[in-house]
Amino acid sequence: MLKRISIFLIAVTLFFTAIVEESLARAGGRSSRTSSSRSSTSYFNQGSRGSKTFEGGSANGKNYAPMQRTNQQQNSNNQANQNGVPNQGAQPNNNPNFFQRNPFLTTFGAALAGSWLGHMLFGSSAMGMGGGSGGFMLNLLMMAAGAFLVVTLVKFFTRSKNCQTANQSFGNQFSGTNFSQQAFTKPVVSNIAISNEDKNKFQYLLVDIQNAWSNQDMTALKTLCTAEMAKYFSDSLAQNASQGLVNKVEEVDVTMLEISESWSEGEMQYATAVIEWSSFDFMVNVGKNPQDADYIAEGGNRSLVMTTEAWTFVRYGSNANWILSAIAQVE
Repeated sequence: MLKRISIFLIAVTLFFTAIVEESLARAGGRSSRTSSSRSSTSYFNQGSRGSKTFEGGSANGKNYAPMQRTNQQQNSNNQANQNGVPNQGAQPNNNPNFFQRNPFLTTFGAALAGSWLGHMLFGSSAMGMGGGSGGFMLNLLMMAAGAFLVVTLVKFFTRSKNCQTANQSFGNQFSGTNFSQQAFTKPVVSNIAISNEDKNKFQYLLVDIQNAWSNQDMTALKTLCTAEMAKYFSDSLAQNASQGLVNKVEEVDVTMLEISESWSEGEMQYATAVIEWSSFDFMVNVGKNPQDADYIAEGGNRSLVMTTEAWTFVRYGSNANWILSAIAQVE
């Protein structure tokens, strides 16, 4: 009876030890923040700015931070880390082995293996010791030692398999390619000049985008900005619609536009401008008419709202049209 209890206690102890170890290995905090706004641009820094996506900037004493929501990959395969090896990041184990899928069977089997190893090494007489307390303690110690040996071997083979899989994946990624070219190729960035005509186009774009936003015209928005920015606008419009609201931004008047930086990456040209404008910004209830008393849900005092943001525009060639690529809030 005592032997059965000892085996059970060892199995339970090893089981919970494995569980705690697994939990600690997977522990990690990840903060998230949700934000909503009455403005068409929300409070997120969103979009892509080419190689400068994860850089902030300033103009006319106005600072803006890097992008928070973006499709641009910060740790891409074309960017090397300090050791000269592309930063692949930690990859999840999508194919856990039998021991990882069955921790209870592993630990229970370790306890049984400990008992078996004890009998193999010392014989049944040494393990039993006549059933006395000394024999019982020796039996317990031998099972624990055997269990420790089994768990150690399992971890060793599991780690070896994971390393082999990781090396194979890394090798497949660069198989048949020139490693140095793939790992270290970066876009050539050069400054470009922005003309007054370009600045006027940026102002017109801002007004047209705000008008399309107010009219919930996704067709127009898709022609005025990148697909990524159009997706963000679409998501914001859907969020307002689910709340039965429509955001109106009317009588937009640009009061300041300063170019923060402008550059080219291959055939693509970028320009980031800090823009200040005034407008009437308010929310209305869906299905209501302007003459209805409950037409305006928020911001019905008809006072001008001043807004300052950093807008990044992109065009695919010097003769192409500028479109919106990113928006950053100004501090």
